[in-house]
Amino acid sequence: MTVHRLPLGRGHKPNRPNNLYLAEKITQRERDPELDEILKAIVDRGLSLPTVAERSHVALTTINRWFNKTTRPQNFTLNQVWEALGYETIRRQK
Repeated sequence: MTVHRLPLGRGHKPNRPNNLYLAEKITQRERDPELDEILKAIVDRGLSLPTVAERSHVALTTINRWFNKTTRPQNFTLNQVWEALGYETIRRQK
């Protein structure tokens, strides 16, 4: 199991040193590999989860669940986060 330290915004988890939240990333076969790529992009940019949630307009609880419970998130919310991280996504027209 790999543990990533993700900084949270002010006021979250005040009892933890350096105000860090530990997100446990458990690799499972059925888990969407794109979640690992998003987590790496968030950590590489040094962003907090609340910042990503605010920029992407995706609920913080949704993003937290990606790294703890959800195995296959909705493509729309994944694209919202990718765009908030500065990546371009392809959207299909109906």
